Amino acid sequence: MDNLGDRIEDTGAGIDLVESSVSFTLGSTLENLTLTGPIRSSVWATA
Repeated sequence: MDNLGDRIEDTGAGIDLVESSVSFTLGSTLENLTLTGPIRSSVWATA
């Protein structure tokens, strides 16, 4: 993910990894997130 308009498709099939350089909300069907952007990026997760 490198643009706020990027979307993820086909979640819930195995272990997912998102690599993002922008702030990101990790949905309940996504398991792993790596931030690759500036230190001011933010992460939110749902349970």
